[in-house]
Amino acid sequence: MQPLSTMEANMQQSTSSLSFYSSVSTSKEIRDAAKEFAKTYGELQTDLWMREDLYAAVKAYDTEARKDGEYEKLDAASKRYLNHTLEGMEDTGHKLDAEGKLKFK
Repeated sequence: MQPLSTMEANMQQSTSSLSFYSSVSTSKEIRDAAKEFAKTYGELQTDLWMREDLYAAVKAYDTEARKDGEYEKLDAASKRYLNHTLEGMEDTGHKLDAEGKLKFK
């Protein structure tokens, strides 16, 4: 889970300052570009979290960690991240069939 957490943090850190310009820049061109960036980034995030292989990996890790006792060895923040990630992925459509996923997206 650490690589996923690190990737998510890096993406958030690198994009938050760019998104900030959509609200504060005095240049309309920069505001418009930042808004377009935010839209594109949002689509990228949706596509990323809807990936079946990513969900399968997170689900497999959760299942194995609970089965072999590794889950109990995780610190509270790691448990929360794992649970939050898995629940979020399931809430955004991973429990749906293929047709339902297309409608959801």
